[in-house]
Amino acid sequence: MAYVDYTGCTVRCQVRPYASSETVLDTIPASVDGDGHIVLSASAEQAQDWAGYAASTVYDVEVTWPSGRVETILAGRFAPKTDVSRSA
Repeated sequence: MAYVDYTGCTVRCQVRPYASSETVLDTIPASVDGDGHIVLSASAEQAQDWAGYAASTVYDVEVTWPSGRVETILAGRFAPKTDVSRSA
């Protein structure tokens, strides 16, 4: 797989109950760093809310190129897992 430089692009990531839903459950902060890599980041508080999402919940990562072309580069089911391992 070839490296893709996303410099100049905008990125968004949305989580919905199902693909055709008008309801946005969450928007995960997304950006392009100085090296042209896509960065997705969320706070601990935001991630805690995800534990209640149904297994059918879906997400996608959408890139808008400087030309205006929109491309979905990643999509799938959004099934967060709760951390089990911890200190005694």
